[in-house]
Amino acid sequence: MRMIPRFSTPAWLLLIAALAPAWAAEGPWQPLLNGTDLQGWETWLNKPAGASEPLGLNHDPDHVFSVSDGCLHITGQVFGGVSTLAEYGDYHLRLEQRWGDKKWAPRLDVVRDSGICYHGTGPHGAAYGNWLSSIECQIQEGDTGDCWLVAGPRVEVHAVPHEKAWEYRSDAPLVGEAKDRIYKSATNEKPLGEWNVIEVICRGDTCTHIVNGTTVMVLGHARHVVAGKDEPLTRGRIQLQSEGAEVWYRKVEISLLTP
Repeated sequence: MRMIPRFSTPAWLLLIAALAPAWAAEGPWQPLLNGTDLQGWETWLNKPAGASEPLGLNHDPDHVFSVSDGCLHITGQVFGGVSTLAEYGDYHLRLEQRWGDKKWAPRLDVVRDSGICYHGTGPHGAAYGNWLSSIECQIQEGDTGDCWLVAGPRVEVHAVPHEKAWEYRSDAPLVGEAKDRIYKSATNEKPLGEWNVIEVICRGDTCTHIVNGTTVMVLGHARHVVAGKDEPLTRGRIQLQSEGAEVWYRKVEISLLTP
């Protein structure tokens, strides 16, 4: 019989548990979308197919982003994002997501893709001309809940090696310098066409991804480089991605955490 190593409960997870009562107070749920338009948000779009220049800020002639009947519709036709004007820290974000039918090049023959970029900082288009520097809760068929570290941020995570990257495991050793992609610990998505409930909880520099009630990612010691020095990454803007696939979001709401 092959012996499987056992790991003690990670120290920083014990610390989070010990501090949990101090963060138990959540404020009331507040909608981030008013259900009729993009008030409180701004759009950024990269180059459309065949164009030489990005569409840029709040220039969306093809209505890639629109709001009606309480839902945000993203066609995915042009890569980019729609971002809150406000920055947030210490919060519980919750939304519902489902896929549409349309896909666009270069994703015509691959899985549908979008994402929640949070702790967004700096200029639009920092990542490939498309998105803010941020931490991403991946929303992609089969991969929802993964983490992408977009244009600079780094984290600690308890993880095991997986396909030249890492896979989150709560009982795994600590990886102190995770970059790029971290795979989720479990798949818990609804079938195509059904609504998924996605949650992101940010407490200090710790971030948690929850998919349909299952915790699939816990990140610690989030940080980024500011003026050549590592600084904690604990707040920023929230951005929803347009990434080649039609997607709908609704019930986008936030609860602020108070000590």
